[in-house]
Amino acid sequence: MQGLTAVKSVQLDDNEIPALPSGLFDGLGAMTWLDVGSNSLSELPADVFEGLTAMQTLDLRSNELSQLPSGIFSGLTALNKIDLQVRLRECLDLRLGLFLSLPVL
Repeated sequence: MQGLTAVKSVQLDDNEIPALPSGLFDGLGAMTWLDVGSNSLSELPADVFEGLTAMQTLDLRSNELSQLPSGIFSGLTALNKIDLQVRLRECLDLRLGLFLSLPVL
């Protein structure tokens, strides 16, 4: 997605996406809203959201995530809304440390 520096929102929900590779969002530092909900994501690279300092809303709902890497949200300093809704049969390992770097969440 390089070259799309003015993009403010990206909606990729409901597409059966199995993975988000590192560097996918490089160059999208102005993005404030990302929806990757209702896909088939089972894991995320620790640096997938790196450089997205303007991100305010992140939707990860209804995926197959069972854990999140330490520090995955550390650069998202403007984040004020995150949807991590998961099915009850899934066990999401949410360590308190994941959210310590999010001052406005």
